[in-house]
Amino acid sequence: MLCVKKEFFSEREYLLGDSAFSISPVVVQSFKKTPGQASLSNEKEFFNTKLGSPRVRSEHCIGILKNRFPCLKTINIRIKGKDQLKEFMDLVEACSVLHNMLIKDDDIPQEKLE
Repeated sequence: MLCVKKEFFSEREYLLGDSAFSISPVVVQSFKKTPGQASLSNEKEFFNTKLGSPRVRSEHCIGILKNRFPCLKTINIRIKGKDQLKEFMDLVEACSVLHNMLIKDDDIPQEKLE
């Protein structure tokens, strides 16, 4: 399980997480059925649907970047210090800037970009 520390978040900031993240004051997870539970309540299903929408959009964004910049597909590093973290963040930022510069010439469907 991934642990997210509260010290990295300001008040009213949170992370939309999945089952890989441990529960914390800054991680919002979807509701899951408990063993023997047939279904979730309508309210919990509605919440899960609303929570899933931005997560899906985020995953699409990551997929678009990885397809454009294959170097992002092979990143398999353990960040052991500030230098490695900065290097990784610089790479992602550079790919994002280049993507935004090139986006007008893409054949990516507009609905994937909104």
